[in-house]
Amino acid sequence: MNFGIIGTGSIAKTHAQAITAMVGSTIVGAFNRSPDKAATFAEEHKTRAFSSLDELLADPDLEIVTIATPSGAHFDPAMAAIAAGKHVLIEKPLEITTDRIDALSTAADAKGVILAGILNRRFSPAMDAAKKAAEANRFGKLTSASA
Repeated sequence: MNFGIIGTGSIAKTHAQAITAMVGSTIVGAFNRSPDKAATFAEEHKTRAFSSLDELLADPDLEIVTIATPSGAHFDPAMAAIAAGKHVLIEKPLEITTDRIDALSTAADAKGVILAGILNRRFSPAMDAAKKAAEANRFGKLTSASA
């Protein structure tokens, strides 16, 4: 699987580490609005810095785009990636309004690509234990929760 990363902050670095740890996965390039940040990130992760989002999305080797931009800045690059026929993984939250999430989902369905959110703790042992405890009624009747 060939990934492109949009964003260069700490979350993007975590994505890069996860991608390089997956057998058969490579990072074909990274994009950031700041060319200097993109170049530094690319050097650190032994990949290519792209000077524009369109240039990254035009790479024929690119299959999956991971978006690690700040919350509220996911929509435009995600829609561009979907329009380019790339699968898209977005750091949580997927977007900041349900209307924007619906638009992303509709576009991905129409284009036949996968749109997914990154929920990195969903498979952690602690989450599994909490789910099993709730299902076993160990907390009594749940009436409120926050996360």
